[in-house]
Amino acid sequence: MKKITSLQIRNMAIGLVVAVVFGTIGNYVGYSVMPLDTIPGMLILYAITLLGYLLSAVMPGNMPDMVYVSLIGVLMAIPVNPLSPYVVEHVGKVQLLAVVTPILAYSGLVIGRDWGAFRKLSWRAVIVGIVVICSTFFWSVFISELLLPISQGLLG
Repeated sequence: MKKITSLQIRNMAIGLVVAVVFGTIGNYVGYSVMPLDTIPGMLILYAITLLGYLLSAVMPGNMPDMVYVSLIGVLMAIPVNPLSPYVVEHVGKVQLLAVVTPILAYSGLVIGRDWGAFRKLSWRAVIVGIVVICSTFFWSVFISELLLPISQGLLG
């Protein structure tokens, strides 16, 4: 069980509010989804994330926060849950890139601020990054080329 302070909880809550605001704006600007349609889904994601963060603090063991967030998200969306239709309907209006893009931009700013540590990674880290990205792309293409004809035969 890890110990989190009220300051950490407050900072997480504030960070999530900022993510909700920017995600709502991004959903409107990028995907033309009205903010009033986006806000319920964003608040559901906010609650799931905060609950997962808090749950990771009280559960025994040393599981990452993401495990608890994912588990709560799955339990909220699973068809046997009576809240599932509401959760799926509203969260379905939130586009992934609208939420992820501001977070990735902030991550880039954080890395850019610590440029000295980034330079210590050396040129090998750049090559490893390129190989990982290319490998992911090619394996995705391979799997889709393999499975697409099978799925077309089953669905067609």
